[in-house]
Amino acid sequence: MNATNSDSDAVGIVLAAGRGSRMRSRIPKPLHTLAGRELIRYPIEALKACGVSRIVVVASPDNRDAMVRVLGDEVVCAVQGSPDGTADAVACGLKALPVVPRMVVVLAGDTPLVRPESMLKLMEDHQTDPHRRMTILSAADAFGPDLGHIRRAGGGATGGTGMVLGIEEAADRAEICYGPAEVNTGVYCFDGLGWTTASAQFRPLLLANAT
Repeated sequence: MNATNSDSDAVGIVLAAGRGSRMRSRIPKPLHTLAGRELIRYPIEALKACGVSRIVVVASPDNRDAMVRVLGDEVVCAVQGSPDGTADAVACGLKALPVVPRMVVVLAGDTPLVRPESMLKLMEDHQTDPHRRMTILSAADAFGPDLGHIRRAGGGATGGTGMVLGIEEAADRAEICYGPAEVNTGVYCFDGLGWTTASAQFRPLLLANAT
């Protein structure tokens, strides 16, 4: 994306390019139904409830057509050519936009229980500090051994109250942590212009500015 101006409105990016291989189904995971609606519709509706009307769904080459059939022109559909992590998926979503958004709200396509109230609080908190680049929505979870743990200054994955240093994924932990932990919900808010102008070396530092 070559645009350098920022848009005054927030943009939502819903990540739906995962293969969902653990479900062992021919139906893409975001298109499985829950309470009569496809999973992908829950984050889309949550974004709209927060006043975010411009939404990009990042699909895979395999599920893109199915997403378009279900969602039509309700969203912009971008494609992540190969599974290369969350940062790459967000970059693919941003490339589908004509201008750089002022604020970007990111969440997964298989998160039907994220409340609009929580997302609004995230967006409001993000705007309290003009120097903040990224804000993470975390949760206290007593049963989260398979979830990513927030690692902060002053403690490990299950402690600390300072700046976020990173997210420790379950697959990378030497031991299974069954105790209470601050876990990553996979919902983020960040400055779109800062992300777009950042080099590949700068992007990992966005986590260091998260709260």
